[in-house]
Amino acid sequence: MEYRLVARRPLTPDEEALLVTMLRDSLGYPFRVRFMYLDAIPRSASGKYQDFRSEIGTNDPAGDTI
Repeated sequence: MEYRLVARRPLTPDEEALLVTMLRDSLGYPFRVRFMYLDAIPRSASGKYQDFRSEIGTNDPAGDTI
């Protein structure tokens, strides 16, 4: 899973690990998690933010995982 964040500062490794634990516990599965820090999150054509987007079937071989 990839989480895209806009933050004043990147999370520390300990903060990321805690968030990963919380996400895995709430979802009930040990997903691999990657955080991407962005300057902004673009809105869709309708002007809304996407809370969730599935890209199952696409391949992203790069990425740091926790």
